[in-house]
Amino acid sequence: MINTHEWLNEEFPTRESRQSLQELSVFSSTSRIVTCHTPEKWIENRTTLTGELDLSEFTNLTKLNLKDQKELTQIKGLENCKKLHVLTLPPHLQLCSLLGLWKEQQNQTNLTTISNLRRDIAQLQNQIISNRIAYQQSIQTKKQTIEQLQNDLNDTRNTLGETQKQISEQKETNYLLQAQFLQSLTNKKKEKKNNTTIIISKELKMIFEQMRYLQGSNTLDRKEWEGGASFVPDYARRFLNYEGTDKFWEFLKFIDSWRTMYLTYFKKYPARFVKLLDECEELNKGHTTNSSDLEWKMNKFKVQNEQLNNLISPNQPYNFQALQTEIKRLKIQDLTIQIPPKKQELEQLTNTAQEKLTRAERYPLEKLLKKHSKSLQTNDNSDPEKLNELKEILSEKLTPEELQTLLNKQKEVFNLEQHLNNLQEPTNNQDWINLHPSFTPQLIQAWQNQGFTYEQTRDWINIHSPIDQIQVIQEPEFYAWLRDIKKVDSDWVLNHGDHHDLKQEYQASQQTAQIIQS
Repeated sequence: MINTHEWLNEEFPTRESRQSLQELSVFSSTSRIVTCHTPEKWIENRTTLTGELDLSEFTNLTKLNLKDQKELTQIKGLENCKKLHVLTLPPHLQLCSLLGLWKEQQNQTNLTTISNLRRDIAQLQNQIISNRIAYQQSIQTKKQTIEQLQNDLNDTRNTLGETQKQISEQKETNYLLQAQFLQSLTNKKKEKKNNTTIIISKELKMIFEQMRYLQGSNTLDRKEWEGGASFVPDYARRFLNYEGTDKFWEFLKFIDSWRTMYLTYFKKYPARFVKLLDECEELNKGHTTNSSDLEWKMNKFKVQNEQLNNLISPNQPYNFQALQTEIKRLKIQDLTIQIPPKKQELEQLTNTAQEKLTRAERYPLEKLLKKHSKSLQTNDNSDPEKLNELKEILSEKLTPEELQTLLNKQKEVFNLEQHLNNLQEPTNNQDWINLHPSFTPQLIQAWQNQGFTYEQTRDWINIHSPIDQIQVIQEPEFYAWLRDIKKVDSDWVLNHGDHHDLKQEYQASQQTAQIIQS
């Protein structure tokens, strides 16, 4: 029999030899040893081990066979043999070794579990502390917010009270002013009207006195006056005859006629003459105390309209509707003549720009013109970055001035065509009624108040079925919201939009606006 400790020191004297051992089989007659550095080795001897066998340093041991060693009392260090997967022991040591190994593993597991629990507890404690701090901060913030809202509410109440007081005071002041104004009007009606006759300055009167004898006379300075007409002496006499009368509005019309028409018969006249006419008009306006300034402006506007009517339809009585129709006709005629050459200029500018570009480079130019045209049609300039990107791409061949000239010409043509379309679009209520019988003058006005033309209204209505169109006509505000807030048109709603969802979103926005206002 051999002492186990002595046998280990003899067979495996160094730590390296023990750590390199992989397989160990000790039988009654031979021993089998396999290490990391040597092949299988058999030792012929009768080996009977006694005492304790310590395997703590055999960390790479994978197989252990001690079945014949019945004299061993204990095997220690199996817990360090992490790679051990084949273990054969004498019957009296099997249970003890396995229990020891199991206890050791259990201890390790318990230690790991306890460590993990302690770590989790520490993390939970830290999280609880953080949550508590965050909660306290949140409570403090909410308290401060509530205090601020209360202060704001108190300030608003104070301001409202002061505003109501000011409104009450202003109402009283307005009542007093109104009473004073009415009393003043009454007094003015009762008072005798003074300074209501026409006054002509001496210098202006002298010039008109000379004009009375203009034909065949040298009384006027020919260096300042050239030309004239046969009616000048008579019209000069008529001008002077207004002095001392109260025919102010006729006199005003006559002054305007002199400034705008009669002087055109002179090739040359002194600049101070027109200034004297202006001063005469202002002087007599100030002395006309029986007419308000508004009345004076209205009469002057009427005179100007009559003069405009005489230019467009001479020898015809003034009729605003006829005058408006004639001006509209003349403007349509002018635009019809003006637009084609402008479009030709735009086409020439476009062709000139395309000649400087290759076939591939012409695509960004076409895209730039299309996007600019769309922005003009929708009146939406909220996305200039895309236009700037296209300009940057084209800047290698076209200068910024050339691009801007092209875009300006496109805008000019668009504005002229838009003006022509607005003049030509139907304005008769019958056209709206033909669009849908449910249109009333009030509904037509409601759509027009929202900025919709006849054409735009027609486009919005036609995307709906005939049954739904009756309801659509009643909702111009909703379609104005789609156009102005959602930035979409009728084609987009028809092809991509969900009318029901858009309607709910609009109603929600209106409710929110009402809550804010209240």
